[in-house]
Amino acid sequence: MFRITPYYLTIEGPVKDIGRFRKAACKIYGQKAQDDLVFSFEKLLPTPKEFKEGAPLTQKQRSELNKKYGYSNKVLWRRFNWGMMEDFDKNSYFDEDRKTYTLYINASTMCLHGILSISRLFSSIRFTLEEIYSDDAFFRYLNLESGYFRENRIQDGIMRYEKYGKILSSDYRPGVKY
Repeated sequence: MFRITPYYLTIEGPVKDIGRFRKAACKIYGQKAQDDLVFSFEKLLPTPKEFKEGAPLTQKQRSELNKKYGYSNKVLWRRFNWGMMEDFDKNSYFDEDRKTYTLYINASTMCLHGILSISRLFSSIRFTLEEIYSDDAFFRYLNLESGYFRENRIQDGIMRYEKYGKILSSDYRPGVKY
């Protein structure tokens, strides 16, 4: 059992590395990873020619991309009842100059366990967590116990956590009880 935590996850990095990261996540974490992770990378999958900045994908375009990359529409979109997820298309963009994609999503703590536990393999990818409420023990664990994220408090009760180390702390244990 897991609970959905109100925060945004930002993933930024070279398109090639993010694609490798996505494949590794699904290989290691199996079907659950596809449920919780794969849908998050829809904007990272298309090539720049397939992606038009600021324009949401149509259902037909989604279906075509899903077929091309081997994931069903059901897997990619089954969790789109998460409140702010309707802004998903507007919150992703491709930087032509830097050749990077940036993606803002809401996600579950289970999704984060999978992401963080393999992120050490991809030092070129930057992860930022923006927590809407500041009383989440999961984030306090990451910040205080593992030292993996540093905490910056910003306005309106939102907390920002940024990855600053290349190696994931050995103190971090996927599936930890909190």
